[in-house]
Amino acid sequence: MNLAVFVLGEYKSNCYLLYKNYQALIIDPGYNSKRVDKFIKENGLIVEAIYVTHGHIDHIGGVNSLKKRYPKIKVYAPRKDQYWYLKDNSRGLTEDLLVDVYVKQGDYIAFADKIFEVIETPGHSYGSSCLYSDKVLFSGDTLFYHSYGRTDLYLGDIKALRDSIQNKLFKLPHDTIVYPGHGKPTTILEEIIYNPIVRKEKI
Repeated sequence: MNLAVFVLGEYKSNCYLLYKNYQALIIDPGYNSKRVDKFIKENGLIVEAIYVTHGHIDHIGGVNSLKKRYPKIKVYAPRKDQYWYLKDNSRGLTEDLLVDVYVKQGDYIAFADKIFEVIETPGHSYGSSCLYSDKVLFSGDTLFYHSYGRTDLYLGDIKALRDSIQNKLFKLPHDTIVYPGHGKPTTILEEIIYNPIVRKEKI
């Protein structure tokens, strides 16, 4: 499995493109990007699916344009973040998000030779989620390198976020590689040791 990373837009959100045997899965296309389009075309990729970890605009802003260019794409999105998929609730959307499949805790998504598990991690948003397979975690805005997602937006909840990280993500294998929604990769062990979410007095 190959991985390409694109840092997009004013919020510098990470868009991940997984590909193998010309099949591609895009995670969190937050902005329309000529670099992403060029990469897809130059590598002859067929985009089969898009997964959005949560509903904030810097993670969903490029979904509809991709869906329109590649109509066979299946768009997966967390059911509990539907509030943010409506143009009236999300700054930057000119139409409602084109979602094909709403996902929840324990759902699985097959791509190439991998099976990805959906892990609900509320806190940053009500419907925040992560995608996990074989010691690789795409954590959205739940868990960052030595940090974690903000909780001051609509339906954010610091207690829920702490619970999501400590009781779900920190239970994953310590050598799991974490690819966050912003910033550089990390590991579960690194965050267990150094992430301030574990020190309650700093929250």
